[in-house]
Amino acid sequence: MTYHLYCCTYPPLDWIFAFFTVDELKDRIRRYAKDDFGYTLPDNEELINRIDLLLSEAEQAAKARHWDGVYRDQPLIFAIPAGEGINVLKGKYTPIGTALFGIIIKQDNDGDTFIYSPVELKHLEIQ
Repeated sequence: MTYHLYCCTYPPLDWIFAFFTVDELKDRIRRYAKDDFGYTLPDNEELINRIDLLLSEAEQAAKARHWDGVYRDQPLIFAIPAGEGINVLKGKYTPIGTALFGIIIKQDNDGDTFIYSPVELKHLEIQ
């Protein structure tokens, strides 16, 4: 799967309360191993490891686009409905049938926001 990197410089994304931090999502995965229908995630720690890998990839991509490596806030994660047969995260992980994940990095220095997305976000492309 190809991920896309967007950099929002002006206006930067400051509406961060609408997203989970990466750590918040990992905590929720550990706490809620079963969903409301009793479906158990096949391997919580594998999913958490893949989230860590996705965050590492997002950091590398952002550094290549001028991120200085200093977070203003904790890294954020967002979900996009995936449909059937789509991997939840890059790699071999079996889909849980719900979502693809992306990462948001907010740079401390100037507030630039880097969005590492599994889908194209045309409205964020530089005109």
